[in-house]
Amino acid sequence: MSLSVCIPDLIEQGQLTGARAVRAKQLYETLLNKYDHELGDAAAKARATKEAIELLEKEHIHKKRVAAQAAKAQSDWLAAMREVSG
Repeated sequence: MSLSVCIPDLIEQGQLTGARAVRAKQLYETLLNKYDHELGDAAAKARATKEAIELLEKEHIHKKRVAAQAAKAQSDWLAAMREVSG
């Protein structure tokens, strides 16, 4: 099943909202336009879906990693401040 079908369903179910929904749709459409000229309709949809999901997962993992690094940096800073004041 292509993302063109899944995205509206995920939005309706509340599993994909706001900026993530817009990003998913935009990414899928960009990839579909790229592959539509090279492949047949079904193959272009399949490839665009696969690549969009992979890129969205990588973006999500990156955001989680950045947030974890920021939290660690804040924790380290707080611990250093406690040592200085304590």
